[in-house]
Formats: sequence, structure tokens, C-alpha cells
Amino acid sequence: MKINKCKILLIDDETDTLDFLSYNLRKEGFCVFVADNGVSGIKIAEKELPDLILLDIMMNDMDGVETCNRLRKIPTLYKTIIVILSARN
Repeated sequence: MKINKCKILLIDDETDTLDFLSYNLRKEGFCVFVADNGVSGIKIAEKELPDLILLDIMMNDMDGVETCNRLRKIPTLYKTIIVILSARN
């Protein structure tokens, strides 16, 4: 019996954060995709239809709020769980 892996998309402009999260999530058996900005994150999300998106709120060019708003307008991603992350206090 084949078990489908949960697909997680990480969107963050900090390479260290992407490396840390993707390494640990893959180690736990998740299928992980990464994007270093909102635009590429949206493209990957449309193609891969992740089960979960971990999204940095503070990014250059397009911040996490705008990225989230655009993701929510895509019908196939409307119910995808989006968790917003921040390194701020």
C-alpha cells in the first residue's frame, strides 16, 4: 500500500530558515518544496497543490500578507492551510 506524503511549501526569503526547516521536515518524511519569494511561492503552490504552506510575513518585494491574499484567490488553494511565521518578537 502506497502512503501519500504530506506536501509542505516553505516560502521565506532567508536561506538559513529555508535550509533549517526543509532539512528537518524532510527528515520527518514530508515532501518539501521551497521558494525564496512570494511570486515563485505562488507559482510552486499552483503547480504542486501543497497540503500546508509555511509563509514568512516579512519578505522583500511581496510580503507574506500580500502573498497569502493572492494564494487565497486561487480556487484550488482556497482551503490549503497557511501558517504565517515571523522572527520578530
